[in-house]
Amino acid sequence: MLRFVPLGVGDAFSALYYSSSLLVIAGDGASESRLLIDFPDPLRKVLREASQASGLDLRIETIHTTLLTHLHGDHVNGLECFGFYKRFIEGNRPTLHAAEPVIA
Repeated sequence: MLRFVPLGVGDAFSALYYSSSLLVIAGDGASESRLLIDFPDPLRKVLREASQASGLDLRIETIHTTLLTHLHGDHVNGLECFGFYKRFIEGNRPTLHAAEPVIA
């Protein structure tokens, strides 16, 4: 099973929507994995609202793999929150994927 949960459909100038972001959920139950694509701000609020709208548990604790597409602020501003939460609250390091130019 593969599910796509849109977290935002706006751009940097939207006053109505969160910036474009997506959560991909593969599998089901214990074999489930989640991929967060980009980091809208405020990330935890975005996840909470998407959780309420979808009926899925989308807490930050359920996400361990991420993909950063590019470095525009509306796609990266929630990365600091995600990284600090994982490091200082959960005590772990998530996997961050990005193309070589983004990493450089």
